[in-house]
Amino acid sequence: MIRFKKLPAYTLSEVLVVLALTAIVAALSFSALGFVKRSLGLIETNYEFANAYRSLELEISNDFAKSEYISTRDSNTLVISNPVETIEYEFGNEFLIKNKDTLYTGPIDVEFYRVGTSTQKGIVDAMKLIFSVNDKTSLFITSLSSSESKLAAFGN
Repeated sequence: MIRFKKLPAYTLSEVLVVLALTAIVAALSFSALGFVKRSLGLIETNYEFANAYRSLELEISNDFAKSEYISTRDSNTLVISNPVETIEYEFGNEFLIKNKDTLYTGPIDVEFYRVGTSTQKGIVDAMKLIFSVNDKTSLFITSLSSSESKLAAFGN
């Protein structure tokens, strides 16, 4: 009589359980991967905005520091003059242009100030840029001569 040797193996139900668990783990990993991709996209967007914000702040602050005369032509145009050049900034609802170069695109609002009082036309010594309607991210820039004169007036 021929005896068959029993081979060690898994039953069909054990294999199906392993396949089901593997499918669940794979599904969870794909959903986690989607979450990571969305998070990286938000981080990249915030990083790009922060870089644009810093470069814009640096550029306008440098122009303010080099200026001898800062004025507004209307509520949307800023003219910065010094002996070497005249720089013109144009502010729209969705853009900021410096001498025909677009520096920023997106929601932006601007307020001009002279000696701490809001003004729309004439000589100014400071300005506030508001970048977003929702979170009110803003940038306040003042001329150095204005700051020095205010400190001198207070005796500091």
